[in-house]
Amino acid sequence: MIQYLKVKNLALVDSLEIELGGGLTVVTGETGAGKSLLLGALSLLAGNKALATQIRQGCESAEVEAVLFFENAAKVNACLTALSLPVCEDGQLLLFRSIAPKHARVQINGKVATRSALETLGHVWIDFHGPGEPQKLLEDKQQAALLDAFAGVSSELADYQAVYFRQKTLIADRERLSNAQKLSPDELAFLQSQLMAFDALDLTPEGIETLERQAKQIASQQAILETSALADELLSGDNGIMALLNKLRKPAETLANIDRRFDFHERLDALTVEVEDIAQEYRSGAFTEIDNPEVILQRQDAWLSLQRQYGRGLDAVLLKKRAIEQQIASQTAIDGQIVALERAIVALMPAIQTTTAALTAKRTRAASDLSHRVTALLTSLGFKKADFRIAIQPADFGPLGNSHAAFLFAPNCGQDPLPLKYIASSGEMARVMLALKAILAKADETPVLVFDEVDANVGGEIGTIVGKELKHIGQTHQVFCVTHLPQVAAQGDTHLLIEKTHGDTDIRITLSLLDTPSARTLELARMLGDRSSSSALEHAKTLIA
Repeated sequence: MIQYLKVKNLALVDSLEIELGGGLTVVTGETGAGKSLLLGALSLLAGNKALATQIRQGCESAEVEAVLFFENAAKVNACLTALSLPVCEDGQLLLFRSIAPKHARVQINGKVATRSALETLGHVWIDFHGPGEPQKLLEDKQQAALLDAFAGVSSELADYQAVYFRQKTLIADRERLSNAQKLSPDELAFLQSQLMAFDALDLTPEGIETLERQAKQIASQQAILETSALADELLSGDNGIMALLNKLRKPAETLANIDRRFDFHERLDALTVEVEDIAQEYRSGAFTEIDNPEVILQRQDAWLSLQRQYGRGLDAVLLKKRAIEQQIASQTAIDGQIVALERAIVALMPAIQTTTAALTAKRTRAASDLSHRVTALLTSLGFKKADFRIAIQPADFGPLGNSHAAFLFAPNCGQDPLPLKYIASSGEMARVMLALKAILAKADETPVLVFDEVDANVGGEIGTIVGKELKHIGQTHQVFCVTHLPQVAAQGDTHLLIEKTHGDTDIRITLSLLDTPSARTLELARMLGDRSSSSALEHAKTLIA
């Protein structure tokens, strides 16, 4: 709740400070006294847009600040954490906002913040019901949340969400696999053709060595023939080494007969055999045939092509081959995983349908109950032929199931109920909100509620009922109500009086706390018509009693 409020240079206010309590706070004053000033200050703290006309004439800026206290600050702290702002200390939330043409400022718990952050936080702690004010209860998600709180579907919703979010995770995994590395048929065919090119070769050190040697041999065949023929001629031709050795044989024998020291015939015979053997090797080697030379040259071209694409050497080519194998294998694995995920997604559908059916059934029962109760209360609030309904409408499967609530209202007989946001009269809207808030008081977690014009076009007994319902809501919330009805004002736990005073050069608004029975009696008597009338005073005392 709001514990402390300070306003400076806002509209006709020079400066005011006030400490506030829980329950129902009523704000009264003469027509035109500026009773909505308090609502304007709270609206600024809730992050609503400011106007330059809100700054007191002659001043450069206006300021509003407040201290709020929460017995359980978990929800507020979660919002603050999401906004990267300091959390509440000892349950206290400190808000400050200044408005100026050029230098507007916002502070939340002492840290500079934005109006957007203030607005986000405002959705957590305050709700307005009156003309021109944002009303959370008009939002579809807020209506759904209130109905669920009234219906008590937390268990059914938890059962459904456990299955729903499990399926959402599986669907996200399937989409990730489908989009991240999914190959088209053409891409897969290309990779497979590349792999066939690798597999057509013996990509081992021995295999590549043999291929390169044979390819080199085929490419050098003519040079081998010519060089081998020359070597053979030099060894065994008419003027070759063999011919010279034969010419050497006779003088060698003669010399050996003269002196046995020169007997080299065995060595010369061995040399002759060796030369003849070498010549034979040249002749036979020159005509060695290689099987399928065309195939070998094709393989050599393929091997050179792989090296041009993926790098020189066997290691670079094998590295690419393994990468392609893994890509193809992973594609096969992805396809298998996608199939498995699709089966798991389908397998969860019966559980989703069962849990959401239980959720919708409970909502439907609660919607009927709440519709009758709100309609009955609206009757006592002056709508004799009003029709309030909560329609449970089908929706796509989402975090809250496959149904949502729509709050519909027709203020008069013969009218079709329409969504609350289409209700034209702010007074009608305020009383509808009052009825809803009164019945859903315990379900509504917004701690501060502000009502304006809730008593428009009502009086007498209905005014008394309005006041009692506001006081009832005040048992679980801090409620502010700007009112012109004494029956409503009499129900307040705190009574604030706003008065306008005319000075010589300006007009000022003051805010007073009526904290004595006599002060309240005088104000209620004024609201009844005449604070000097004994009957009005007696009536006022009766209302307070």
